[in-house]
Amino acid sequence: MSKRRRGLSLQLKLVVLLLLLTLVPLAVTAVLVGNIGEVAQNFARNHVAELRPHLDKAQDAYRELIASKKNAYQEVARRLAAGMRMADLDSGMAERLLATALDENAELLSLRVVSKDGKVLAEKSRAASELSSVSRYREHEVRQAIGVAGNELLLVFAADMSPVDDL
Repeated sequence: MSKRRRGLSLQLKLVVLLLLLTLVPLAVTAVLVGNIGEVAQNFARNHVAELRPHLDKAQDAYRELIASKKNAYQEVARRLAAGMRMADLDSGMAERLLATALDENAELLSLRVVSKDGKVLAEKSRAASELSSVSRYREHEVRQAIGVAGNELLLVFAADMSPVDDL
């Protein structure tokens, strides 16, 4: 029997040795992975803190760009309405002014002069496929009063969506 105990004892020793040989590297690996994860998390947190002011500046710049585009659209409408006030608004003159405005503004989709009772007095438009400056856009409508008679100029611009996507 003593030989069997020694045999079992030797087998037990080998099993324990093999378990130690596999569990020690596993434990060391688990500790190292935990430490690496902690370092990576700290690095990311610090990196985000460094980038935050730059991202805020970029966001403000995009907002200013969008606001200036809207102001530019409004200015086009004001100038065109002022030109129409100065001209006698017969339909021929209005059509020519609208056609010129359409040619001069690459982002304009359509222009309409509407009377206060809703009747369209003059209208010019272009197909979206004719726009060369933008590929993806959202329609932005601008209304501008023309004189005191209640007529209104309605402009529809193709507002480029790439700044909004970038923002």
